[in-house]
Amino acid sequence: MECDNFEIVRNIKTFKALQGDWEDLCGRSSQYRFSQSFTWCWATWEAVHKPQRFRGLQLHCVIARNGSRLVLVWPFVVYRRSAMFVATPLGLFNEYPDPLVEDGPDAVQRVQAAWSTLCNTCACDLIKFRYVHQGSALDRLRKGKKLARLVSLKKKRANLKVAWHDYSEWEDYYRSLKKKDHGDTDRRRRRLEEQGKLTFEAIEGKECTTAIDWILANKLMQLARIGRRAHVWLETKAYRNLLVWVASRGSKPLGQIVIFTLKFNDQIIAAMLCRADRTHVEVLIPVYDEAYKRYAPGKILFIESLKWAFEHQLEFDFRGGSSPYKILLANRKSVIIDYDVAISRSYALGLRFPVIRPLIRSYRIVRHKLGKRFRGGWLKRAVSARTMSSDMKSLPGQGYF
Repeated sequence: MECDNFEIVRNIKTFKALQGDWEDLCGRSSQYRFSQSFTWCWATWEAVHKPQRFRGLQLHCVIARNGSRLVLVWPFVVYRRSAMFVATPLGLFNEYPDPLVEDGPDAVQRVQAAWSTLCNTCACDLIKFRYVHQGSALDRLRKGKKLARLVSLKKKRANLKVAWHDYSEWEDYYRSLKKKDHGDTDRRRRRLEEQGKLTFEAIEGKECTTAIDWILANKLMQLARIGRRAHVWLETKAYRNLLVWVASRGSKPLGQIVIFTLKFNDQIIAAMLCRADRTHVEVLIPVYDEAYKRYAPGKILFIESLKWAFEHQLEFDFRGGSSPYKILLANRKSVIIDYDVAISRSYALGLRFPVIRPLIRSYRIVRHKLGKRFRGGWLKRAVSARTMSSDMKSLPGQGYF
């Protein structure tokens, strides 16, 4: 740990040159997920974040080396939102935000040092974290005495999973489910099979393109039908292209996009988009054809997907939320947390004294508008996005621990 050298990578060519060392680090981390891979991070940068660079969005990647060996990678993007600068982990905001760190006794200390480095270099007002596992190294930072006053909790939710440690055979798990529920699913499956050919398939690689288009189209229709607003990125062509690109390039040792499909007479009636790596399967988008709702194709697909995960001995992660079908199938439960951390002095002050938050926000908005209106002289230098004023300087990183 004493020999670790922390750096900030902002240059895109330097970032891309990390690929070989990055992939080697993935093999030395037991907590690695496909969303932490270079392939996934590079794809999200190219498809989603790079087109927004005209808005001031910048790459800010924290790395650590021990000699020539890469031991930690933690990529972020920093962007302007209204009158403040915000940093978020590089991705689609639905990934677990933990840094990729080499296993060993120094792992926790490296995360702490990476956090200190981030705070001292990113020049932002706020850092947003979503899907932080309770009890993780990142969560323990939040609970530190000096950092706790700078944290604003946004949301807590259940994280349901299926692990296979207690089962030697698939039937052992299946029989552990409530008989009423899995009996009803079996009955609906038989009724559907009486009318035609029902098949399950796990699709990988370039064959995913057609299934991706089907999933996105049907998910948008499903959300519109129930009156729920879709995530902004779900409707974009960039997101579709990202999934197709990653699906065609993901490699099995490091992970890949996997799509589970349920077909009736060779037509897709349910599908599930997942990220898979050497230890996990993460559910991203499940959807089914409303015309087959009475046969519960979604439940049938989940059962078949769980069976596939059991055969490959991969933990099945339903991610956030506690929908009834997740509660029915899961046998492990944890908590994931969304929170914001104030970095600039003004936002830290607002967290400690909520009554003055409106005044701080008004001040920042007025300063931002004046900066946009006057393009020259001392005012430009005072409010430039590239200038760290006294308000924008990060709090001393060593004070967090």
